[in-house]
Amino acid sequence: MEIKQYDVVELTEDINPNLKKGMHGAVLEKYNEDAYEIEVIDKNGNTLSFGTDYTFTVNKKQIAKI
Repeated sequence: MEIKQYDVVELTEDINPNLKKGMHGAVLEKYNEDAYEIEVIDKNGNTLSFGTDYTFTVNKKQIAKI
């Protein structure tokens, strides 16, 4: 299934200590067929960060469209 800008996605693996498998986010930018910029939220709808980063570049294997 094609992943597009603004799609809701689920992490399929841990990205860093704060972003864990199963968390949900949104695709902010699709760079190409394998690279995406995403924002991840917690159960309360708050944007998660890691240090000063609030968006994260991931590859297609790290996310799944939901």
